[in-house]
Amino acid sequence: MVHATITVDLSYGDAGKGVTAEYLAATSTSAAVIRFNGGPQAEHNIVRPDGRHHTFSQFGAASFLPEVPTHLSVDMLVNPLNMFLEASHLIELGVDDIWQRTTVDQFARIVTPYHQAGNRLRELVRGNGRHGSTGQGISEAILDWMFRPDLALQAGELTCSGLAKRLEDQRRNKLAQMAAMSAPTDTPEWEMLCDQSLPKLYAEEFFEWTRLVRIVDPDYLATLAKQYDHLVFEAAQGVLLDEKRGFHPHTTWSNTTPDNARRQLEDIGFSGKVTTLGIVRSYTTRHGFGPFVTEDPALNAPLAEYFNDTGLWQGQFRIGHFDSLAHRYALAAIGGVDGLVITGLDRTEKLPQWKCAVGYTLPDVQDAGRYFLLDKQGVPHDIRVGRYGDKAYVTRLGQLLFQAKALYSAPVDPSADSVIEAIERELKTPVRLTSHGPTVNDKKVR
Repeated sequence: MVHATITVDLSYGDAGKGVTAEYLAATSTSAAVIRFNGGPQAEHNIVRPDGRHHTFSQFGAASFLPEVPTHLSVDMLVNPLNMFLEASHLIELGVDDIWQRTTVDQFARIVTPYHQAGNRLRELVRGNGRHGSTGQGISEAILDWMFRPDLALQAGELTCSGLAKRLEDQRRNKLAQMAAMSAPTDTPEWEMLCDQSLPKLYAEEFFEWTRLVRIVDPDYLATLAKQYDHLVFEAAQGVLLDEKRGFHPHTTWSNTTPDNARRQLEDIGFSGKVTTLGIVRSYTTRHGFGPFVTEDPALNAPLAEYFNDTGLWQGQFRIGHFDSLAHRYALAAIGGVDGLVITGLDRTEKLPQWKCAVGYTLPDVQDAGRYFLLDKQGVPHDIRVGRYGDKAYVTRLGQLLFQAKALYSAPVDPSADSVIEAIERELKTPVRLTSHGPTVNDKKVR
């Protein structure tokens, strides 16, 4: 009987969602990968046992596996121009049929170069108050969808005869918005917004994209459920960056919880077994700005990142000790998971010792008890989950986390078994899968 697995990142992203999706597909009789949130800002690094490496952004991370399709669902934001570049690299690596194995929901929202330009210019205007962004235009696309739906585009509309005119209207609107903000004019982004020749070119490229992918009806997920034994829902970003649960304003414009996947399955009347797996590294990371209580620069050398690095828009890749409080907050925010996936155990096993935060210290603030569970000494040992959508709550919580300092447990033996046992104990959730290296062959089922 067909079953579904929903993956969710219990951190700030970069926990290993792509390699988990690849493993789930590789160990299935037949599988399809569904992207159910986020968009072209995802970076899921896959290393094949033969050494091939690709950073998956919009195509499913199991695309190296023959006959595993990718479905970009209604909840994905899609950048067709970026997909051309990504497909080109995959084809170079031998994935010749990547376009034929990709479907896109006709109502998936489209990210254009004008959204990218607006996103980057807005960050430049913020100066030292930057929120942290991948610069891929996600926020601008959603803002248009909310306030200028006449300018927003969906995948099924990219064949319409008036596409160039709509892109020109989008260009003019974004240019006016950026001018009103006094955005810097000595940038490539500003020059692009001023170029009146580009809308026609973009329209032609978008039309070519529709000839390569297959744009499908909203009920296509039901078709996949009939054709494949395993529906693998590949998440993007992490719960601690969620648009409603993350620590505002250093968040993403996306629902990073399992909610979208669960709703999609309900919409097709899915009756198979559904498993939700929460993914964490054996240490905690954050790419870009925002609070990060357990950050420790001393870990930058021994845990140096293989693929992620400081980005022009996203900022520095930051590394810290395992943050039990933050990951428990993520679990509480989504109502828990059926099991954990722990990645990076081969990295922390080489440390002299492993530590995890079991509490925080805070300055003397009167409202700490509203945002944290306090012990008898007034020390925070858990983060409270506020009312869903309470922006003031997550904003204040973020401010307090900027001021918090970590209290650590006694050092733990860094062996994989000891770390797994500690994480199970701290998160009160069983571990189902562990990762001891970069490839699908380095995974172990528990």
